[in-house]
Amino acid sequence: MKKNSTLRLYENAHGNDWRSNFFSLPNEIFSFELDAVAIAIYAYLRCLENRRKKDRDRHTCYPSYKQIGDAVRCSKHTVSKYVAQLCEKRLIDIEQTQITTKSGRKQNGHLKYHLLPIKAAIQYRHERQVEREAQRRERERVAKLLEKQASSASEVNAQYVKTVPAHAADEADASAPSLACAEPSYVDPGHARVPEELPS
Repeated sequence: MKKNSTLRLYENAHGNDWRSNFFSLPNEIFSFELDAVAIAIYAYLRCLENRRKKDRDRHTCYPSYKQIGDAVRCSKHTVSKYVAQLCEKRLIDIEQTQITTKSGRKQNGHLKYHLLPIKAAIQYRHERQVEREAQRRERERVAKLLEKQASSASEVNAQYVKTVPAHAADEADASAPSLACAEPSYVDPGHARVPEELPS
């Protein structure tokens, strides 16, 4: 297969290792509903990843938040925010590393970024979509059941009010104990008996 003139010119300018100046970006990355900054960070991590086939640290890199921020023109806080978004989508995984100082003291080093297989991320996204759809349907089912129960209770109450006869309500009122106090008896002073005077 003959090489075109553009490829020959590039090889002459950059040597035989010209492929190391490029990196691949999967087309599926644009289906994850990522913000532009998240895509830029993911692309930068892909650019830095170790692509040596026989290396046990393949598909990993160790940039700091500051290095990533300088590359994509954003703050360290913003980098941290979108790195968390990429982890949530299962596109990357992060691991805290440790370094040993000259004095022998261990301390935290840079984060180690693992770029996960894009097919696994797609499968995880599909599973999450199925789970959310099942939860949505369950919420709708419960809402319809509660609405049906409330409607049935209202119909029963309305039917009860229609079937109770009017005289039953009057009898219920009549049978209720009276709380009125009995009026005191009144004695007319003109008819009151006066004790007779005893004879002297």
